[in-house]
Amino acid sequence: MNGLLKKLHPFRIWFLTGFILSNTFIAGNSLLSAEESGDLSTGISEVIISVARAILPPATVVEVPAENITLNLRDDATTIYIGTSNRITPTFSPVNTTDKTIGWTSNNPSIIEVTNGGIAVARDFGSATITATTIYNNVFAEILIEVIDFPTLVDFTLEAFINDNPTSTIEKDTTAKIKLNNLAPINAKTTGLIYTSSNGNIATVNDDGVIYGVTPGEVTITASFGVISRSINLTIVDEIEVIQPTTLSLSGDRIGYIGRNFTLIPSFGEITPTDTQVTFQSSNTRVAKVNDQGLVTPVNFSGYAPQDVIITVYANANPLLQDSFDITIEKVFPLSLQIASTNQVENGRTININPTFYPLDVTDRQLTYVSSDPSIATVSSAGDFGVVLGKDVGTVTITAISVMDASVQATLQIEVIPATLLTPGVITNIYLFVRKGIGHMGLNFLNGILGFLTFFTYLYDKKNRYLWISLGTGFFLGLVFEGFQFFAPGRSPVWIDVAYNIIGYTVAQLLMVSLLIGIQKR
Repeated sequence: MNGLLKKLHPFRIWFLTGFILSNTFIAGNSLLSAEESGDLSTGISEVIISVARAILPPATVVEVPAENITLNLRDDATTIYIGTSNRITPTFSPVNTTDKTIGWTSNNPSIIEVTNGGIAVARDFGSATITATTIYNNVFAEILIEVIDFPTLVDFTLEAFINDNPTSTIEKDTTAKIKLNNLAPINAKTTGLIYTSSNGNIATVNDDGVIYGVTPGEVTITASFGVISRSINLTIVDEIEVIQPTTLSLSGDRIGYIGRNFTLIPSFGEITPTDTQVTFQSSNTRVAKVNDQGLVTPVNFSGYAPQDVIITVYANANPLLQDSFDITIEKVFPLSLQIASTNQVENGRTININPTFYPLDVTDRQLTYVSSDPSIATVSSAGDFGVVLGKDVGTVTITAISVMDASVQATLQIEVIPATLLTPGVITNIYLFVRKGIGHMGLNFLNGILGFLTFFTYLYDKKNRYLWISLGTGFFLGLVFEGFQFFAPGRSPVWIDVAYNIIGYTVAQLLMVSLLIGIQKR
């Protein structure tokens, strides 16, 4: 051992320099941002994958046809609430079916529309059969879906509000409004509620739940729904001089777009009344809804033609004072479209196509995808993205066409390359190996060799404590390197990575000790 030490001793300054540089490099890598670190590991992984593809023999591609397909709604439902949507999930048998392209149709689109990504949209009450057809002969499935109303109200509580403030007192000749809380079930419909006052000479209440104080006194307001009724007690007082509203007008946009909420502004003219509360109403809540703050929410209606709706506002203190707005609600049509993906796909494998629309809030993001040569690659829609399946070696052009406007299109060339033995699982493991195996264990393994040689050549004469000092240093550095990620943008320390750092360093120590023991025995 002393002979080996004498041979290595002249190089100790080089070992120390290498150890310092190694630690500096690892520390710098730990301080890289999440994006920079990801780019680095991805670049290394792509190089390894490219080399592997070049040297590995081509894989044999065997097409697995679909034998059966079943359809299920989310949560295994068979019904959809009116105006809502639910994704239909196809399950193929066998599970490794090669081409999972599906065409979707509804036998009654006025009841239930179905998108080319398999989302059922409930448009009206009734039922419809949705059919999913595969590319394989006579392999299809159907599901019968019923459109139902929202559940019946079972329980609720009442509270009176003036603007956004709960109250139990109302000034004479002003108003408060009833709000329903704690609905059971939470999505129960509240249409059909009947409001009554225990004494209309003290306070009245209308069908919208607006309470008007008539004269001072105590009154009970009740809301009834079938056999269920809930009440609140209110006090009407006469304490201030009330200024009544005399005029009311609306201002705002007369054209609205799906997905773009907008606000209508009520005005009482030059004289501001004591009670400025108003109630908004929509003539068709399937086209646009409106709340009492004037926020109009357009609803995604059927078809692409604009729809008209009348928004009316009245003063709570004087319902005869009102104004109306005729509003046209339009869908947001795409002006341009781009599609992006990797430019290669292996034969028998799939890649995703990601579309980008302008404007970004296009109402209907459905696309029809077309392949210039289905014998080389097929393409199908999977909701918000497309799926390309390589069928044979060659190049195809994939065209994406907007369902809303067929003139809005985008194209992308995809090369189908021979399949290799690099399955998606293997590729995932390569990325994992680069991040953990090379990025943590590999770098710390090399650092451990340099650390061992440094401490061996400098501290061997210290009663052979060099190994324990080297191991302790490795544990400390493993923690420090991972701790640096507190200061790296987008990254945070992970305990398992600390373990990888320490394992890499420790394995290097064990290897070097084994080599020294082997040399000593010779």
